Amino acid sequence: MSKRYNFKFSNIHLLDIMGRVVEVKDMLQHPKHTYRLANIDGLTEDDNGNPAILEVKTAGVHRRGEWENGIPVYYETQVQHYLAVTGVPMAYVAVLIGGNTFKLCEVDADEGIQQKLIALEEQFRIMVQNNIRPDIGGSDAAAGGPWIHG
Repeated sequence: MSKRYNFKFSNIHLLDIMGRVVEVKDMLQHPKHTYRLANIDGLTEDDNGNPAILEVKTAGVHRRGEWENGIPVYYETQVQHYLAVTGVPMAYVAVLIGGNTFKLCEVDADEGIQQKLIALEEQFRIMVQNNIRPDIGGSDAAAGGPWIHG
């Protein structure tokens, strides 16, 4: 039985890059939680033919250190959100650092991180619906803190 993913291929348009990348021109929406959206750069496949999200980034040379051990937490958060919305099991994050260093990172879906994000997104949605202003800054999330892995 094939896995069902949370997107429709009718909303996706082919971009001819090595024949394996699809450019997504529409906002993707979770089928059950419609307030959860994803604006992915592209959809590709892993070496086994499974779908994978493609995110493309640039970083100035002064940010090189943030990419030494994988992707920065602020991009990992974005990618985990996209994986949760789409149901896709992994993503590639391509980055050009300083205009001359290319790096490709793999990110596997992490259920624990995704559940934390979903809970935070739901809290925020409820606050918006009830016209409650969230605190500004000072949180672990605003500081890019360890909450994602802790």
